[in-house]
Amino acid sequence: MAKTKGMHGKKKAESAKAVSSAPAKQAKAKAAKAASAKPAQETAKKAPASAAKAGAASRAGKPAGAAKKTPAASAKSPKGAPQPPAGAGRPVSMKEADKRRGALKVVGITLGAIVGVVAAVYLVGVAVFANLFFPNTVIAGTDISLKTSDEVHAILEDKVGGYEFTVKGQGIDLTLTSQAAGMSLDGKTIAQEMHSRVDPWRWPVEVFRDHDETASLVASYQTTELADALAAAAAEVNATAEPPVSATVAYDERKGAFVIVPESYGTAIDVDKLVDEVSAQAAVLKPHIAVSTDVLALPDIVEGDERLDVARDQANALIAADFDLTMNGIVGAQVTPELVASWVTVAPDLSVSLSDEALVAWAKDVAATNSTIGTTRSWTRAADGKALSVSGGDYGWRVDADGLVSTVRDNVAAGQTSAVEMPLKSKAAAWNGAGAPDWGARYAEVDLTLQHTWLYGDDGSVIWESDVVTGNPNLGNATPTGAYYIKSNAGASELIGLKPDGTEDYRTPVDFWMPFKGNSIGFHDANWQSSFGGNRYTYAGSHGCVNLPPAKAKELHDLLRVGDPVIVHG
Repeated sequence: MAKTKGMHGKKKAESAKAVSSAPAKQAKAKAAKAASAKPAQETAKKAPASAAKAGAASRAGKPAGAAKKTPAASAKSPKGAPQPPAGAGRPVSMKEADKRRGALKVVGITLGAIVGVVAAVYLVGVAVFANLFFPNTVIAGTDISLKTSDEVHAILEDKVGGYEFTVKGQGIDLTLTSQAAGMSLDGKTIAQEMHSRVDPWRWPVEVFRDHDETASLVASYQTTELADALAAAAAEVNATAEPPVSATVAYDERKGAFVIVPESYGTAIDVDKLVDEVSAQAAVLKPHIAVSTDVLALPDIVEGDERLDVARDQANALIAADFDLTMNGIVGAQVTPELVASWVTVAPDLSVSLSDEALVAWAKDVAATNSTIGTTRSWTRAADGKALSVSGGDYGWRVDADGLVSTVRDNVAAGQTSAVEMPLKSKAAAWNGAGAPDWGARYAEVDLTLQHTWLYGDDGSVIWESDVVTGNPNLGNATPTGAYYIKSNAGASELIGLKPDGTEDYRTPVDFWMPFKGNSIGFHDANWQSSFGGNRYTYAGSHGCVNLPPAKAKELHDLLRVGDPVIVHG
């Protein structure tokens, strides 16, 4: 019995231990669920009941382990396992559910009402601005906020009708009206086009913005009154204004070369620019138009233009030429870089050339200076030391002016630096400068005063001479003076004289015909003359020819050469 009692006591002690351990487990579960107060409280309420049942079972002789375990007491959560949220699994009462549904319904009704009001206001705005301009809208300084297209049309028509404006600057000072400027405006179309750009669906944003429609205002000009008025004002300014000058190329004497000369800006007005600038501002009805420097005429070419470099180089290439023009080995003219520079022209488009006008003028001057035909030549006769002079005739130097222009142009283009022969139409035997005899040592001389003639040989000595009978001056047949040359020496010929009316006057055969003025005046034999020399020519003179004794005529014929100079003076 005692042993049994001991066993009982032992069981009793184990039961007590089990009972005492239950509150400890409950405490641990309560601490793990501290985030949710209510579930913890529910668990705490159930734990004592379970403990009581466990105690009763122990007292009834049942093992403690036979007691029904609760989830809180039997399931020990792994360390670190996630816990359910507070209140999870808590049943919601019907009363609480109804309360929640009522709150959500109120919120929905309120939001719907707000959206409806906003939509209604938005649509009203769309309808309003489908016909009106937005607030803060101006055109040419006039407020057209909340105006209809028709109202804006009327405003524009009135504004143009009373439009007056001033134009000032750069020497211009005008006051004009729209009528004087010939201005008109399609206000209806402009208003409609402006409103077509109004987007009523954007009114909530656009009503807070500024809208300037001045750029839409474009007046037109039915006549040329504005342009004419501006052109007249510009012409008055330009009469005393300084025009612009484009950059160009010019000869610098100090540098001896062509250089680039920068452009210069003037005060002259470009009429087209003026009209464009004023018209653009008048079109938007500006009351005061300031004329800017943009209307000033500008040079066409400014420094930095590559064409300037090309033109400079071309001009300098031309003045590389430097050569003499010679006549019979003697310099008749010189072409120097300075001279060529005076002929070089640089056109407005920067094309470089030699001036035809300048070159032709120079060539004519050179030809006149170096041509001796018809000019007066003076010399001293070696035989008696008499000072003589002669002018007229067709013998001497004659420079080909046209040929000279071509020759110089070609040689300048080639950069010639050596002597070039002067182009000539005729040559003389010698070139001794202007005013000096150019017939050389060999020539024939006829002295009308002495009625005597000489032929000088190649060394200048007399190789033939004879008395003569020349033309009768009293009958208007004086032998012409001047420097001539023998045209032919063919021998016999028949001389035919003509009357003033062109009819034949006489026919005379001669054995030796040596003409020197054309084929009408020359030396020939005259067997009808009874004597030669003295004053016979004054009463028995010829029709202009130089009559010779027949024997002397033959001698001269044998000595004379075609081209020999014949100098007639007296």
